[in-house]
Amino acid sequence: MSNRIREEFRYRSLGFSYNLPHHFVVSQWHINQSKFLAWRTFWFLWHLAWLIRSIQYEISKQNYTLRSLKWCIYLTNWAYTILLLQSGVHLAVVARYTHEKKTKAEDFKDERAGRLMKLLWFLSNIAFDAAIIVTILYWTLVFKELKTAFTLMTHAANSLYVILDIFLVACPVRLLHFLYSCGVATAYLAFTVLYHLADGTNSDSEPYIYSSLDWSNPVGSSVLAASVILVAFPFVHLFQFTLHLLRLYIAESCYGSEEKSLEREDTEERKGAEGDAEMGRSSTEKY
Repeated sequence: MSNRIREEFRYRSLGFSYNLPHHFVVSQWHINQSKFLAWRTFWFLWHLAWLIRSIQYEISKQNYTLRSLKWCIYLTNWAYTILLLQSGVHLAVVARYTHEKKTKAEDFKDERAGRLMKLLWFLSNIAFDAAIIVTILYWTLVFKELKTAFTLMTHAANSLYVILDIFLVACPVRLLHFLYSCGVATAYLAFTVLYHLADGTNSDSEPYIYSSLDWSNPVGSSVLAASVILVAFPFVHLFQFTLHLLRLYIAESCYGSEEKSLEREDTEERKGAEGDAEMGRSSTEKY
């Protein structure tokens, strides 16, 4: 376990190389692939339905046209859109490889498969971290009263999906990947600043998107923004990584050395790749 943790802080772990790409399209628990495909289909349709309904609700509530719609200014909707993209890409990947009967490591060595897995991994990092952050921020800073089912679907069910998916799917989690989520969060915060400078208002015509992130109070908003990026996102990703380790521990207990050897293979590959890179740099320096 200690070796596994140390590997997470190597430069190589910033990337998306992985020796067992079939883990992205199968369950950790050896579930029948057709049932796993049904799981992925259900959640994609679930997210799609609630996203469409939330847009319809926002339009009907304020009598907006699509041009004046302010649905897109909220962090919740950014995060839920990314979650929909993640579930859509995951469904497409699982459907393709289930149809082609590719469920073993040797079937995933082609370049195209590698790109798809990296895209899925990237989206999963951002979507999962953002979903949990949205849940925490909403219930601690925004919530006043429960008005509609949308509140539960986009601020509670989203995190439930994330936790279930982390436990079900054999996808890996790497600690340093929290940096990608922080990058997206920084982009959103930059958007809120620009929106404030452009005199933008929220759906209630108030001069901010969220009262807790009102840039007319730059000190308070800056403290909140820094806390979210520097504390909340790393902590949430650590939580995700911990769930990942717990899943592996349970799987190893249930299935024995098979699961353990697969994870060790990827760890050793990362060590070897980093060692080769260091040797290459040393050779360059000599000559």
